[in-house]
Amino acid sequence: MAKISYLAAQVPATPTYNWSAVDSTLGDLDLGVVSTDAPGVGAGTGINNITTSIAPRPIFQPVLGQIVRAWEPTLGFGEFIYLSVPTSTAMPLGTLVGWDTFYNAVAIPAKATSQKTGLAVAVCVSSTVTNSGAGITSNTSSKQYAWFQCGGQVQTLKTAINVTPVAAGTLTGAAVYVSTTAGRVYATASAGGQILGARFFNTATVTTTASCILVYFDGRSTIEGA
Repeated sequence: MAKISYLAAQVPATPTYNWSAVDSTLGDLDLGVVSTDAPGVGAGTGINNITTSIAPRPIFQPVLGQIVRAWEPTLGFGEFIYLSVPTSTAMPLGTLVGWDTFYNAVAIPAKATSQKTGLAVAVCVSSTVTNSGAGITSNTSSKQYAWFQCGGQVQTLKTAINVTPVAAGTLTGAAVYVSTTAGRVYATASAGGQILGARFFNTATVTTTASCILVYFDGRSTIEGA
């Protein structure tokens, strides 16, 4: 149901991940597609008596906040949440995001603002130009809608630092923290800035030249609370 490719500047091996839906609820919007169609059923009577901007689709259409599961041969199982992207907002592939009560995705602010907030997090895995690796480009006239990965292994933007490998069989030393740069993670410990339920999953050193690093999220990962 989705091919998600990363560029050489993002991940040196330039991988393409092939996700297949486990839940049969994606319809024609796969995990890597960005849409400008507002979710929901169209205006009508009876069960369709809900006013939205578009008519109902002939097959299932996701709704904001919905979470689905998928599987990828290299990364294993993952979870994805459907969110909206406000107008005039760009999100590079791998951006760490949170969302408000209206399910608008927002890049997680820098550590000084986001630490001790308890915000739930997800990662941008969709591109406006399908499978381009460019992420979600700004749209000045319309909201956009896309799947964001909230569980499993995902390439996530990091700051320009080296991150040492995570040794096989080791359960310590791989903690993930919000960065001093918005929308990114890093490995430097900070009080109130750890992302709970997240771990680095890199098996080799990730250098300063790579903008993304493989992170595992448990599906309900949050920044530390107050």
